[in-house]
Amino acid sequence: MTERATKTTGKAVRIAIGVSVLFNVAILVILFTPVVEWLYKPLHLREDPAKSDVIVILSWGAYDTKEGLPDFNSFVRLRKGLELYQKGYAPKIICAGANRLPTSGKSVGELLKETLVSY
Repeated sequence: MTERATKTTGKAVRIAIGVSVLFNVAILVILFTPVVEWLYKPLHLREDPAKSDVIVILSWGAYDTKEGLPDFNSFVRLRKGLELYQKGYAPKIICAGANRLPTSGKSVGELLKETLVSY
């Protein structure tokens, strides 16, 4: 190898190591410091519910079991929708979710509606 090729290779290795160190430090800062909290705080709004015509409950998904229960996130949304309904914020609830489950053949919205009616 020539001296010039050795210098070029050494420079490329130093650049690669520097980029790797910088990337790893950035990942550590994101994961182990409150930087992410500071970045998303302006996006997090806390608004009180207002009277409306309808409450819409969006599904997240469902477990495909014989009972066809909604998954945890959908269940939390369903519970909050029911709470808002019971407090009189709206006279109607719409359960949205069109994905059909292979075992039961029902859509996620239908599962949410059935669960809501059972309450």
